[in-house]
Amino acid sequence: MTKTILDVQNLASGYGKLPIIENINTHVEDEQIVVIVGPNGAGKSTLLKSVFGLNRRIAGEISFHGQSILQQNLGIGPNGHFSGPAKSQRISDPDGGRKP
Repeated sequence: MTKTILDVQNLASGYGKLPIIENINTHVEDEQIVVIVGPNGAGKSTLLKSVFGLNRRIAGEISFHGQSILQQNLGIGPNGHFSGPAKSQRISDPDGGRKP
């Protein structure tokens, strides 16, 4: 059974008063590999910065492991760990650092 890790609903974000992305809906499930592809200026970086809280969110909801992350401080530290509201895990390690 797959579990939704990241859920983005109706996200709109931009810089200053200029919206760059609007009405973005997507989700990432456990053990899923996701790639964001598009031409320069399509909003790839804006989307990721919005998810990590580095960009101003105009509208929408973002949840990580079922918990809203809009009021949380998120980021990827120098050790490669994603620090979110639910747990901290190395983003390149699909089992979250657990040993078999």
